[in-house]
Amino acid sequence: KNPKAALEHYARALSVDPLSASSSVAKYLLEWLGKRRMHAAFDEIVRRALPETPILGYLGYATFFVDEQEDASVADKYFKRCLAISQEDSHVEPELYAQMLVKYSSFCIHTMNRRSEGMEVLRRALAIAPNLPPELARSIREMLEQYDDPQK
Repeated sequence: KNPKAALEHYARALSVDPLSASSSVAKYLLEWLGKRRMHAAFDEIVRRALPETPILGYLGYATFFVDEQEDASVADKYFKRCLAISQEDSHVEPELYAQMLVKYSSFCIHTMNRRSEGMEVLRRALAIAPNLPPELARSIREMLEQYDDPQK
């Protein structure tokens, strides 16, 4: 009922668990503001709630638009915001950063039909492999091999 209080509530939720809360925040904003106006409000909440790690909010928001709204253009916009933040500037663990890259790569290849961009993003993920758990690094290498073969 009180939009200002609701925004404060969602900003707190986002600051506690950004990846999980992004979906709830997006649903609320979609219902309250509609699709055209919700993005600016989300950006403002992210600026307030996640000044050091906005990548987490953007990743959750992109995921919401892929998984729940099937809106590839909005998802792509927010994935690209994640990509624009370097691993060092992201203030997140290398593993989480690499997982974001893998997710975006898969999105590029399977949803957007941008294979070369997806491959480049996977190579970027592989570049941080020394800082990753061996299983994740192996998985990235396997994906590169799989997608490098045009028959697959």
